[in-house]
Amino acid sequence: MRLFDSLLRKKVIPPGPTANDSGLIRFFDQSGAEVFVTKEQWRTSILPASLKSHWEDPEALYGIVVLALQDDFAADVLDAAEHLHRVDPLPSRGACVFGIALIKTRQLDKAEQIFRTYLEHHGEDGTVLTNLAKIYSARNDAADHVALQEEVGDDHREDRHDRGGERHAGIDAR
Repeated sequence: MRLFDSLLRKKVIPPGPTANDSGLIRFFDQSGAEVFVTKEQWRTSILPASLKSHWEDPEALYGIVVLALQDDFAADVLDAAEHLHRVDPLPSRGACVFGIALIKTRQLDKAEQIFRTYLEHHGEDGTVLTNLAKIYSARNDAADHVALQEEVGDDHREDRHDRGGERHAGIDAR
């Protein structure tokens, strides 16, 4: 009878949100359970905790920052992107993530400085050059855009990154 008592006391839980519900972000908790939260809950609670817990793990931090940039939370991850730029063992990845966060927060001059500094220290990189070109495009600066194309030639017109097999094309700087 106890089995039936416990079944009768269970509350009926209405169906929860789905991935199609707008304004919700889906993630999986530590136990692997699917969880939905509002974008505001994600931005104010979960994102800061995730950044803090992965601050010293460049791989994990990169993943969190990229997802946040894709969800239009650039301002919320700007400090983390800057930190990643300093500590990432893949300098182009760190430069790109920080530069893209700066572009998304309309700090184009600072983003240009990040990309130019990278190029001075590490040489040409297709992804860095592509993001630099996006700055010129955002400024409607056709002269700089053409000069950049002439400077690097045809070798770097694709959005790619050959070193270490990494690609940073998953983030759109626009």
